Amino acid sequence: MAQLGCLKQLHVIVILDGSTHIESRMSKSVWSGFVTWKHWMWASIGALLLLEGVVFAVFTVWPWARWTEDFFPGAAPSAVLEPEAWTISEDSITFAVVGDTGTGGRNQMDIAHQMVAAYTARPYGVVLQVTCESNRCGS
Repeated sequence: MAQLGCLKQLHVIVILDGSTHIESRMSKSVWSGFVTWKHWMWASIGALLLLEGVVFAVFTVWPWARWTEDFFPGAAPSAVLEPEAWTISEDSITFAVVGDTGTGGRNQMDIAHQMVAAYTARPYGVVLQVTCESNRCGS
């Protein structure tokens, strides 16, 4: 038998009454009977593992990355603050402390909104920025 692509070509020689007849027939595909129950089992296991990976990514990795990484840009506060609204006294001082300048993403803008709310409730005149090791505290 000669192989032709994915099909087999079958030559049939028929001898009747002293004369020879040659026929060519195409048989089933080479792949017929190749997929067994083991292939279906491993394909099913692979599909289940893929589904498990997607579920893990959606319910575990994404919530963690959503709050630790700034993938989305943030909107700066639109409130206009009253300049020099803080009170000056001899025995007290009101100030704000910022620990990280961020990247301008959504999480940093959430902090800016909180600072505006705090300034509106109790105005402060000094903002301290605390950094360590050239602003690489986590590394």
